[in-house]
Amino acid sequence: MNNYYKPGPSTATKKSIVNRIFQPNADDGTQSNPAGIWGSFYVNGNYFDDTCSKLSNDMKKLMSETNADNWEGIHPHLGNGELPGGSKDGIKSKTEFEVASVSTHAAAQAYEKVLAQVGASLKRDAVDERIISEVKNGNYTYEGSNGSSNGLIDSQADVEGWPLYNNEEKPADSNGDGIPDTWATQYLPVGKTYKDIEPSTGYSYLELYINSLVDDLMKVCYENSSNSPSIHDFGLYGTTTGISSPSAQETDAVKCFRQNKQIVLKGLCAGARIEIYDLSGRIMASYQSSDEQAVYPLTQPAIISVLSGGKKYSFKSPR
Repeated sequence: MNNYYKPGPSTATKKSIVNRIFQPNADDGTQSNPAGIWGSFYVNGNYFDDTCSKLSNDMKKLMSETNADNWEGIHPHLGNGELPGGSKDGIKSKTEFEVASVSTHAAAQAYEKVLAQVGASLKRDAVDERIISEVKNGNYTYEGSNGSSNGLIDSQADVEGWPLYNNEEKPADSNGDGIPDTWATQYLPVGKTYKDIEPSTGYSYLELYINSLVDDLMKVCYENSSNSPSIHDFGLYGTTTGISSPSAQETDAVKCFRQNKQIVLKGLCAGARIEIYDLSGRIMASYQSSDEQAVYPLTQPAIISVLSGGKKYSFKSPR
């Protein structure tokens, strides 16, 4: 849902895919499903931008039709079997599928946010700036050296090679752990090291320092979105908008740690809700605890979201 498609000069040479959202096919039988089984798809909110000057009027017409009805951009491949009922209606879902909450924006809004924040956007280099400009303008600067064209290249040498970066003076870091002394003095509790876990977030102190460098950028990306567990990853301990004193001293904070193939949560209030997500945002398990301590099985990396006593906590699967 809500993808923004902007065909450029290369895609403009391929009319068959200029308005393609997805090309589904039936299962070939080599995995768990029998051969010939099709998936079911909900398609909505996707948008095609037809501003590239290389697009023909026929191509623009196809894109306009797909914007009006996204199913025009679904192009089934029939090599493994015919469509159920003989038409795309047989693989069409009329309702959204229920999945774990993630940050989403309308397609046009997502496009603007990506262009504004994508890449190493704390300090963009000339390559970032060129690519963003080409996306905005629907053009290209370089050709390939081995047959590729229309903005596709065959070697980094085709774009004048890797850029040179100048070293800048780094902040004082007396013990060489990657955390500047100024940040460590304010946020690293006595007796803790860069690899120790800050209990209210589940992040190591080094991760929290690195996150603090781009906290404002992450917030901008998240604005005008809702219902995402990632909201708890902004304003964390150690950021300019986060906790200003070591949360390890808090007595009411929920703590999370690993014990063999389990996670242990302590400091829970009665009725606390616990949701466990995999790293792609799919919910794996949901619990409600009536005790101060709870233990749950966990054998893979995950995000643990806790609502306890009116406060929200988010932990990465502890080391």
